[in-house]
Amino acid sequence: MKQKSSLQHNRSFLKVISGLVIILGLLFLASGNHSLSQGLFNQQVDTQARTYQLQVHSSYDNITRSFYGTQQLTLKISNSSSIQGHLLWNLTWDNGKTWYAENASYIYFINRTYQYAGLTCYTAWWIHPAVQIGDQIQIDGDVPATNNFLRLAPFIVTDLLSLEVNQQHYLCWQLTYNSPNYQHETYYYEYHTGILLSATSVQFEAHQPVHEVWLELQTADQLPPPISPLLHFWTNYNSTLIAFIGATTVTLLGYYLLQRIRPPQDPFPLNSGQ
Repeated sequence: MKQKSSLQHNRSFLKVISGLVIILGLLFLASGNHSLSQGLFNQQVDTQARTYQLQVHSSYDNITRSFYGTQQLTLKISNSSSIQGHLLWNLTWDNGKTWYAENASYIYFINRTYQYAGLTCYTAWWIHPAVQIGDQIQIDGDVPATNNFLRLAPFIVTDLLSLEVNQQHYLCWQLTYNSPNYQHETYYYEYHTGILLSATSVQFEAHQPVHEVWLELQTADQLPPPISPLLHFWTNYNSTLIAFIGATTVTLLGYYLLQRIRPPQDPFPLNSGQ
């Protein structure tokens, strides 16, 4: 009886440990496969269009002004060294009663940059995806969404995380720009392609937001590859998950060792008084 109980206990313990190892293995496998897929996916910028949803809210001197609409970006290779970018935006200031349409065109270098005020800047629509946390990326931007603020320093790559856009999860580089007590911006670029998925910019006065801009990708001719829910969970919570699995494993191992060194007890002790 005792031997059978001990054998069942050992089997239960091994099953738990095996389950934890399998979970970690699947998560690392998903992460490894994703790293490989970065080299396999190569987005060609020949002629393509993207549509973004745009919202802007301003409040100066007790006067509130808001508008929203769409902004379409069309890219077309013009020659071996440059890309033509055409912007078309359609905005409303009166909740859709009337709409205002405008457009502009720009020329970008084939390496996704252009010259502005003597600096080599990224246009904000896409950056080169081969960046690392801590890199500094000079971004200027285009009207009317990504150039609302004066930037005296580059953005900094601060994180790699999973972002939900249109009910899909994408792996993104997070770039931030901070001017203490004045300005905060966060841009998210898809990991494989470097295209802009979402952007938030806020300007402050006396610690109160006075100008807010929100931009998010809605459609694209070539959508970047989404990631699985498993990789989404792993990307955003890997440190917490590893700590939890490690603590659980140590606890189970300690419990198992205590059971092994504890002296066996007779389940039917004799009554000394009889």
